[in-house]
Amino acid sequence: MDLTPQPTIDTTDHRTVSETDEPWELTPGIVDSLLPPTERVPEVLPVYGAIPRVEHQQAHRDFLWAVRPPAAMVSIKHVRRILKRGETAETYFPPETDVITTTTHADPKSFRIQFSQEVALIQAFEPDYHLPWDWPLTNEMSEDHRIEYCQRVARGAVEMDRVLGGHYDSDDVDHPLPTPLVSEPVETTIIPLIRGDTPTERAPCEFSVAEVDAPIAAKYGSHYMSRATGGNYPALRESVEEIHEETNGQPIIVIGLLSPSDRYGLCDLPDNVVGAAGLNQWISRVSPRESSPDEMRAAYDTFEQEVAEALDVPPSYDRKEVAHIESTPPELD
Repeated sequence: MDLTPQPTIDTTDHRTVSETDEPWELTPGIVDSLLPPTERVPEVLPVYGAIPRVEHQQAHRDFLWAVRPPAAMVSIKHVRRILKRGETAETYFPPETDVITTTTHADPKSFRIQFSQEVALIQAFEPDYHLPWDWPLTNEMSEDHRIEYCQRVARGAVEMDRVLGGHYDSDDVDHPLPTPLVSEPVETTIIPLIRGDTPTERAPCEFSVAEVDAPIAAKYGSHYMSRATGGNYPALRESVEEIHEETNGQPIIVIGLLSPSDRYGLCDLPDNVVGAAGLNQWISRVSPRESSPDEMRAAYDTFEQEVAEALDVPPSYDRKEVAHIESTPPELD
C-alpha cells in the first residue's frame, strides 16, 4: 500500500516541527473504505480486559510475580531503567504475562528520545507488544500543527513495524538508522496509537493501523481526564465512538482509564474498546505494598472481573491457575 507523499520527519530529540514538511494527506474514514469489518476484527483478541500499567519498583514487581496478570504495560522510560540492571522483558516479567511497552505520555516537553534510540531499546528489551513513537497533542497547537503530529505518530508506527519485522528499506524511510540497528526481526507486535480529536487528525493514524495489519490499536485517554489539558470524559467517549465508525469497529485499548463503573468509567465506552490500561486503579484495589500474595491475587481477580464486565469481554484472569506458583520475584538491586 503506497504511503506517498510522506512527511520529512525531524529525527532529533527536540521534537520541533519543520516548516518544510509536506502534508501526508489522507481522507478521513479511509480505513472504512479500504477494509471491510470481516477483515479488521480478529476472532481472538491478543490482549483485552484489564492491563495494569507498572513501573520499575519492588512493590510493582511483587505484584507481577504474585498475581501474574495476562498482560501488563510499562513505559519506555522504565524499560530503559530495567535494561540498565541487565534484564529484559523475558526476565523481569513472569512468563504468564504478555509485556506491552509504550511511548505514550501527556507532556510533549517532558519526553526526549530519538527514533533510533527507541528502536534500540525495543530490540534489547523484546516485549510482546509495543506502542511506538508518540507525539502528544495540546489544545494550544494549531490545527495544522496537530495534524502534522498525528502524521508523525502514524509514520513512526509504520516504520517501527518495518524495522522490527526485518523489512527496513533505507530508501523509503523518514528515520534513517545506523547499520547495527538493522538486524534480525524481533517478535514484537506493533500496536498503533490513534491520536487526534477530529476525523482529519485521526486519519493518518487509522491508516497506519491498516498498513501494519494491527490486530488491535490504542487510544491515549489520560489527557481527557485532566483539567490541565482542557479535556473531559464525554470528549473521550465521543472520540472513541467516531473511531468505531471510521474503522468499522477496530478493537482498541484505552490508556489512562481503568475505572470499571463510576460516572467516568469503562462501562459507558462503545463496544470497540476491548481493553484498558492504567496505574492508579489497580494499585488502590490491590495495595501491593501492604498485601500478601494471596490477598493481591484475590483483589486483582475481583477487579479484573469488574473490568471485563464493564467492557463486555470474557474474564482473562483466574487466580487459581497461578496460586500454586512461587510468588517471590528476584530482588531489585
